[in-house]
Amino acid sequence: MDTTLTLAAITLDCADPLELATFYQRATGFALHPESDDEFAGLTREDGLKLGAAKPEHQPGGDRFRVLTDPAGHPFCLVPPRH
Repeated sequence: MDTTLTLAAITLDCADPLELATFYQRATGFALHPESDDEFAGLTREDGLKLGAAKPEHQPGGDRFRVLTDPAGHPFCLVPPRH
């Protein structure tokens, strides 16, 4: 059985929702939700370092995945596609 997952939402607590939403908008290709403002920003819909992400020194995944942090310091992982 082939299972496909679809990303439906990204929820983060941060000081500047619109700035962080712009980062993830560029990273994922999602569109900024029209009701976004200074209190809440939503996204409805490759290289993270070029988008303002940082690469922590500690990389627990070895070659299996790369850990980066977004501009607010939240970690996320880049995982190569399976072949």
